[in-house]
Amino acid sequence: MRLKFAGWMMGAALAVMVAGCQNSGGTASKAPVNVDPNNPAASTGVPEGFVPKTDETSGTGSTPTTPTTPKGEGTQSLNIPAQNFEVKPVNQPNDQWETVAPTEIEKTGTQIDQALANLKDAMADTQTTIEYKGAQLAGKGTLKVRDRRTFSLEWYQPKTEARTHRAIGNGQKRVHSDGGEFEPLAAFGNTKSAPLKLDTLADQMPTIVSSVFAQDQLPWAATLKALEADPAFTTTMETTTARIQDKDRKIVRIVAERKTGSPVTYEFVIDGERWLPVTLRSVAKFEDGTESKFMWTARWAFGGAYEDKEFALPAPTKVAN
Repeated sequence: MRLKFAGWMMGAALAVMVAGCQNSGGTASKAPVNVDPNNPAASTGVPEGFVPKTDETSGTGSTPTTPTTPKGEGTQSLNIPAQNFEVKPVNQPNDQWETVAPTEIEKTGTQIDQALANLKDAMADTQTTIEYKGAQLAGKGTLKVRDRRTFSLEWYQPKTEARTHRAIGNGQKRVHSDGGEFEPLAAFGNTKSAPLKLDTLADQMPTIVSSVFAQDQLPWAATLKALEADPAFTTTMETTTARIQDKDRKIVRIVAERKTGSPVTYEFVIDGERWLPVTLRSVAKFEDGTESKFMWTARWAFGGAYEDKEFALPAPTKVAN
């Protein structure tokens, strides 16, 4: 649904998490930059129809909630530390990140594409925070996936402000809503590699996760390759190891920065074991000195069993032949 508010003003608290760092006592040594293991999101129950199985690689999900619509025209503050939007510089001396050869960037993208395309019986509790010229929006959602053609996804993207995007597939057909009525998506087909447009990537960041389900597109390898090849961008891939629940876990971070023209920075933080995204960020600067900031985080859970009703197409709706 469309949430009305003045000037992108919405208030909520948002915690930053990394997969596996849960309130059950998971701690991280050599913790990856931009992850606060001391402030993980608390679990608030499991969506009906999903029974997660927690292991050292995942935690339970939480029930999706709708962002609160503020009353009146008053300015709402978002109770989130400013550094949560910050993309830390790469190649810092004496830090715990190791720079990886550029040839590994596209290979990593391929691993992420395949991990998402082959995802089964999984869910992610997601949180999105957007700041646009000082006004802020925060919202929660979930990604429920039985397989590539059976899914229920919720997400927000800067381009469409506070509208909740939803895509649902029942194994045979799929539909999409950008806050209004559900409309049919094209019939399922074979997956294909397709990059997102770099000039609009800041507005389309969440689609890099949803497009394999909603559009049969594998965007990661092609998009990362395009960033690495574009002379306007400096793209760096780093890895580190996080100690999570008594297990060493590889964390991958890719940062692409354009300093000329309209400055913009993109950051992708990836679980280097399952090759799934846990954090996406973008920071774009305007000519007047203001900024547009975006942050998406996901906490994954695996091994659950869904009921068919989780993927029932909304009715009434038009469905493609």
